[in-house]
Amino acid sequence: MTVAGPTPFADATPPLVGRDRELATLREHLGAALAGRGSLVLLGGEAGIGKTALAEAIGAEAAGRGALVLVGRCYDLTETPPYGPWTEARAQFPPIPDLPPLPSALHSAAHGPQQFFAEVRAFFAAAAARQPLVLLLDDMQWADPASLDLLRFLARSLAMQPLLLVVNYRTDDLDGHHPFSQLIPLLVRESRAERLNLAPLSAAALHSLARARYRLGPADEGRLVTYLTRRAEGNTLFTHEMLRALEEQGVVAPGGETLGDLEGVAVPSLLRQIVAGRVARLGAEAERLFGIAAVIGQQVPLDVWALVGEVDEGTVEAVAEQGLGARLLVETRGGAGVAFAHALIREALYEEVPAMRRRRIHHAAGEALVAGNDPAPDAVAYHFRAAGDARATAWLARAGWRAYRAFAYATARARFEEALPQLEGTERARSLLALATLDRYRARGIQYAEQALGAAHAAGDAMLVAVIQFRLGVTLCYHGRIGEAARALEAAGDFLDAQPDGTIPDLYGLRGLSFPRRSRADFRAFVLAYGGQWREARALLAGAPVAANGTGVIWYTCVFLGQLADARRAAATNVSSFVTLADDLGVLAMHIIEGCTLLLPFLLDDQDARQRYNAEMARATRRVEEALGAVPPHLNRCPLLIVAGQWAEARALWAQRHDAALTTDLAWNLPFVGGMARAQGEREEAWALVQEGLPAGPHTAPGTAHFIALDLQCLAAQLALDDGEPAQARQWLEAHDRWLAWAGPEARWGRAQGHLAWAEYHRAAGSTEPARRHAEQALAEASTPHQPLGLLAARRLLGTLATEGGRFEVAAGHLRASLALADACAAPYERVLTLLAAAELHTATGDDAAAQRVLTEARALCAPLDAQPTLARAERLAQRLLPRGQAPASYPAGLSAREAEVLRLIAAGLGNPEIADALSLSVRTVERHVENLYRKIDVHGRAEATAYAFHRGLT
Repeated sequence: MTVAGPTPFADATPPLVGRDRELATLREHLGAALAGRGSLVLLGGEAGIGKTALAEAIGAEAAGRGALVLVGRCYDLTETPPYGPWTEARAQFPPIPDLPPLPSALHSAAHGPQQFFAEVRAFFAAAAARQPLVLLLDDMQWADPASLDLLRFLARSLAMQPLLLVVNYRTDDLDGHHPFSQLIPLLVRESRAERLNLAPLSAAALHSLARARYRLGPADEGRLVTYLTRRAEGNTLFTHEMLRALEEQGVVAPGGETLGDLEGVAVPSLLRQIVAGRVARLGAEAERLFGIAAVIGQQVPLDVWALVGEVDEGTVEAVAEQGLGARLLVETRGGAGVAFAHALIREALYEEVPAMRRRRIHHAAGEALVAGNDPAPDAVAYHFRAAGDARATAWLARAGWRAYRAFAYATARARFEEALPQLEGTERARSLLALATLDRYRARGIQYAEQALGAAHAAGDAMLVAVIQFRLGVTLCYHGRIGEAARALEAAGDFLDAQPDGTIPDLYGLRGLSFPRRSRADFRAFVLAYGGQWREARALLAGAPVAANGTGVIWYTCVFLGQLADARRAAATNVSSFVTLADDLGVLAMHIIEGCTLLLPFLLDDQDARQRYNAEMARATRRVEEALGAVPPHLNRCPLLIVAGQWAEARALWAQRHDAALTTDLAWNLPFVGGMARAQGEREEAWALVQEGLPAGPHTAPGTAHFIALDLQCLAAQLALDDGEPAQARQWLEAHDRWLAWAGPEARWGRAQGHLAWAEYHRAAGSTEPARRHAEQALAEASTPHQPLGLLAARRLLGTLATEGGRFEVAAGHLRASLALADACAAPYERVLTLLAAAELHTATGDDAAAQRVLTEARALCAPLDAQPTLARAERLAQRLLPRGQAPASYPAGLSAREAEVLRLIAAGLGNPEIADALSLSVRTVERHVENLYRKIDVHGRAEATAYAFHRGLT
């Protein structure tokens, strides 16, 4: 069914010249779209080069061939509202029978931007199935972030639809950091977008234009083209404006055969002067009103224009008709307003208005918009801000709420942050609450929530205090601050539970800003479960329907209790709840947490389970990429990356923890990142992570920190033993025992790790028998339930103890089992540690060749991990294998072999990145080596180091 709609183009447009190649390409894309194979075309070029004219030309052809053509524009010198160009295009849809409702973010039932985008995609697909669509988006370099996100989302689904999407943008407004500039390569890669960059008009094109407009002889035509080339430099808009100026001054007539004296005519070369001159010729009143219109905006409603200009609508209609005749303006849909024919025309007129007058007009425009029906808060805020009116703050906040409701979260954040310095009272508290909710997975979410709490207290709004305090508790939980979270949730929850539901503010009805009664109980149970209080957590859930947070409580509780089958069922239910909501990012997040809580501790050596998990992760990742274009960094990937030996990637991800990376459960990462830091010799970092997870050190009370902090206690004991502090290590181990006793005998998490840590403690003290007993107990605990990493560590320690006790066959059996588990788990660092234990066994039995083989493999695996202490241990073992009488290589000033190699490469002229490549190290490790060797040889730069190397023969 074909529905005729008004063509959104000016009735009279200049002839299109010099764009034959680009027009042919657009016609190919149009033909393909009409045949059901849609595409995206990106038209780029400098301002005024002819992008809009070219897009409108293909739009007019498309309308003539039965397509429905829609146009959405972005505007400079104003605040672009969320989905601005899409909203403008949406308003042009004629009534089409049997179509789903036109999507509106403000009235959507979607749970988030992904679901709303899916609604928009479904609508366009349904509309295009009835009639081919051509959608022209103009000046997208000024688009809001949400519009760019929607563009990226829709562009990926064009290939199988009769929909041509043409996007214009100014290249001279872009730099490498501009959002649209960063989007272009993604659109090309993901959607195979065609890029057309318009060049300045050639001399041949100018000749064609002259012939189309006049009937000049060859000599006059040549003079005109030379003049235009010199003055307009191939810019299409400038060229047409200069021709109009020449016609107005009688130098040449439309269709004329002669050309007057060009050199004697003062035709300004700047568009601003050209436009100002043309407007001045319309009369003083028209000139005044055109200046007002330029301040109002790119689109000018006639009623607002009349109100601000203090004239009747008849007067502005007459001036508008003059502007239409002079091709300065075009009519907007419905005839209720006009728009400037080009953004450059408006810019030129805007700059002509003196700053003080401009300020007054902005104020009047803001007042006029406020007096209208349903004013756009972004536009009102823009005008009041430009006028220096304090009311801009309130309108910025309203714009923030509107953007939040429309899932335009980047715009919402920008509006709230701009408004905050001037906001006061409850509105300040509410805006801070919105920011705290937007950033709930990042550390600054806590800061926003704390500021919001202070603002609500200052405003004396007890109900709002409780709502914000509950949000603070939830956010603290995400970041592992369980004791604080539990106290905040209890205090706020008790207050809110005592209130009738109808009296609690709904905070604009926005998702995530308020917590219904059932949701409050679920969150409180969740925090209790995190802290190891599973009995209390389950009691809160008793007798109520189990929602997503409730199944999360069951999931975590069963993990800590070692009830693997129940944990897997709860995890599957949790994932399914996000699938039902079509929340692909939520599904991916749940799979990532599944990897931390189930695969890593219990199933890592199960090849089938790993393959299923990897396949599910691949599907979930692909769906998020399809929906959002990119997968946001999620911190909870770190543990699996670390165990898999992908330490550089884990480091890069962890480096984003305070900025871009998301997490709903920071605490799971701390033992693994801390263990990696210890293995890399970053002891201060490892201790800092222990302190973060256990703020009161070994005196941290159970239930006040995440139960996973049991693993941090074991890490702390290892670090203390490394430091030669057995008394401190014992403090940590006794704290670990207290936590397990508090949790009760049914808690299985941490028991194997605790026995392993005690075994290491006794081994360091020379108490072999207690060490062996604890290692055997660790093996038993890691067997029920099955914990492969615990099993391989227990086997390795038992093998080491057997080697030290001279029971070599027993040692060999344990180490073979440990290596097999390390391979089954695909855990390279665990394999390294077991290989070193095997090297010690081979050395003890006199099999130096076997010891050398395993040391060679261990060092090869260890070098990419940047595990310096382990490499040093391997080096010490290798020195023991030197032939009797052969001294190890020695270097001056106590340099290690690695430091001497780095010094040699410095002397060869290599920079740190090149040295890192040559030695398969990270740049950070090379920097540490350079710092150490500089200190040892007492130099302060590369030149001195190079001289030292030459003098010592290290080159």
